[in-house]
Amino acid sequence: MAKDGSIAGELQRRLTAANKSFWRLRRLWRDRKVSVGTKARVYAAVVRGTLLYGAESWVLRAVDVRKLAVFDRGRLRWVAGVRRIERVSNVELVERVRVKAVEEVVVERRWRWLGHVLRMDGNRWLS
Repeated sequence: MAKDGSIAGELQRRLTAANKSFWRLRRLWRDRKVSVGTKARVYAAVVRGTLLYGAESWVLRAVDVRKLAVFDRGRLRWVAGVRRIERVSNVELVERVRVKAVEEVVVERRWRWLGHVLRMDGNRWLS
């Protein structure tokens, strides 16, 4: 986190790492024998896991959420085999792939992390 409280540097590192993990799996994304559902599960586990590592503690601005969403939906289009010319809306894309929107995933992770923190013993340090 920067001195001004922004997470721009961390967000850029996460986007770069997720992009690398996505392109390492390009053979899977292009394989027509693998179902979209299987590709979506791999995407959610590997790419989103890399992208959202540590997101529970991020202070996200609207601009940061937009960057995450643009990255996520662009890669989901690859996973689903949807080209830009097909003019598929983001809502329809998420329904086709049957994954939650990245914004929802971040909120769920935050709530889960808060639950862990609230159940901790009062003498324990957060790490």
